[in-house]
Amino acid sequence: MKSFSVAIISLIFFLTNSVITRAQNWNYLGAPFVHGTVSDTVRFDWADLEIDETGDVHIAYLKNMNTIYAAKYSKNSWSSNIVVGYANPSNQVIDMEVTQNNTYMSFYSPHNKDYIYTLKSDGSGWSQMGDSLYMSRQFDLLLDRNNTVTMVGVQSQFDADMQVMQYIGNNWVSQATIQYSSNALLDDKAAIFDNNNILFVGIQGTDERRVGTYKHYNSVVSIDGSKQAIIGDSLFLRSSWNQLLLDGTGTPHITYNDNSGAYVHKLGAKKWEPVIGTSSKRPNAFRSGITKAGLVVFTDYIGSTRPAYLCDSGKLVPMDTLNISGSAVYRIYDMVVSQDSNEVYLLIGEKTANGMNELSVLKHGLPKPKPNTSFFATTAPSFKIYPNPSSGIFTIEHDDLYIKGLMKICNAMGSVIQQTHIGDRVQVVDLHKYPKGLYFVELSVENKHSIQKIIIE
Repeated sequence: MKSFSVAIISLIFFLTNSVITRAQNWNYLGAPFVHGTVSDTVRFDWADLEIDETGDVHIAYLKNMNTIYAAKYSKNSWSSNIVVGYANPSNQVIDMEVTQNNTYMSFYSPHNKDYIYTLKSDGSGWSQMGDSLYMSRQFDLLLDRNNTVTMVGVQSQFDADMQVMQYIGNNWVSQATIQYSSNALLDDKAAIFDNNNILFVGIQGTDERRVGTYKHYNSVVSIDGSKQAIIGDSLFLRSSWNQLLLDGTGTPHITYNDNSGAYVHKLGAKKWEPVIGTSSKRPNAFRSGITKAGLVVFTDYIGSTRPAYLCDSGKLVPMDTLNISGSAVYRIYDMVVSQDSNEVYLLIGEKTANGMNELSVLKHGLPKPKPNTSFFATTAPSFKIYPNPSSGIFTIEHDDLYIKGLMKICNAMGSVIQQTHIGDRVQVVDLHKYPKGLYFVELSVENKHSIQKIIIE
C-alpha cells in the first residue's frame, strides 16, 4: 500500500522573485585531451555527449570522416577509446543514448548514406540491432521511459512522412507515421518522451499547402498510441535545430533558430510563450538543456571563450569564459544539463599548444533558485484532501459552503504549477502527470491562507 503524508499548516505564504547564486568557472572532467592526438592530420567531424543514471559520462566521436570511437568517464578517469565502427563520409551524423548497463549508437551506413545502422553494447562488444533503416534526412535516436530504443525519422521512401519505430523483440516495429513531416529536419533532442511516456516531436520545414508568410512552420506534435495532436500553437517561421526539453514539473520547452537568432518558448495553457529571443544571428542555439527549476541553457556551434548562455528572467546571460589547457576552442560539439547534479557539461574541440586537434569535456555548476518565503500564523478556512493523494489525483473539500477563494499548487522549489479560483465546495485536482515528490496545496481567501503539503509517489 502506498504511504502518504498530509500535514496541515496554517500560514500566510508569500512567494517572491527567486534569488539566484552563480557558481564560477569551468573545470575539466578528468584530464583534458581525451583522444590523445599525436598527428596534425587528425580532425573530428561529429561528436555526442550523454550522461547515464549513475552520473558516468559517455562520448562518441567521428575521426577523419571515417572511424567512430567511444569513451567513458567513470571513477574519476577516462576509459580507453574504443573503435565502434565506420561512418559514411558524406553523412557524418552520430547519435548515442546510454543507460547504466547499455550504450546505443546510430550512424549512417558506410556503404549507403541513406541508411542507418544502430548498434548496442553492454560493455563486452558491439552488435547490430535489426536491419538498417531508410532515412533521406536526419534522425533522432532516443529511449522512452521504459528504456525502449526509439528511432524518429524513418521513411518508407524518399520524401515520405516520417515514422516512429521502436526496437521490440529483435525487430524494428513501426509505431506511428507523423503527419506533414516529410520536410522536417530532425536532430538530437528533436523528440522527447514526457513523464507519461507520450512522445513529443518538433516538426519544422516548408509546407507547400500553406500560403504566404505561413509557408514555413514550426510545430510540436504529441503521439500517444494512435492519437496525434499539435501541442500549443504553431510558430510560423523558418527555423532549424529544434530541440525539446522538460523541466522538473514536466513542462515542455522548445529552443530553435531562425534568421534572427535563437529563441526559447515554454508551453503555456494553449500557446508557446516566449522566454527569450536574441536580436542577432549570434549566438545560435546549437545544443540546449534545462534544469529542474526551468532554467534553459544553450550553446553555439562555433567555438568561443563564452561557450554557453543562460535564459534567466527574460535575459540572455553569458556564462563564464573557458579556462582551457589548449590554445583555442574551435568547436562546441555537444552540451548536456544534468538535472540531478544541476551542472552543465560541454564536449569541445580545442587546439593544443602544439597545434593538434583534441577533444575535452568540461563542466560548470548552474544557478539554483532559492525562493524567499515568509510564514505567519493566521486563521483561515480549513480544507480536507482525500483520498490518498499519492497517486496525484485527489479531491479538495473546504468547510465553508459560501467561500470564494484561490487555490494554488506549488512544487518543492516554490514554483506555482497550477492555479484556479474555487467557486464550489469540492474541487478535483489532477497532478498525475507531474514528477514524484513534495507539493504544497494553498487555499487563499482575501489575505488569509491555509496550506497542506502532499507527496506524490
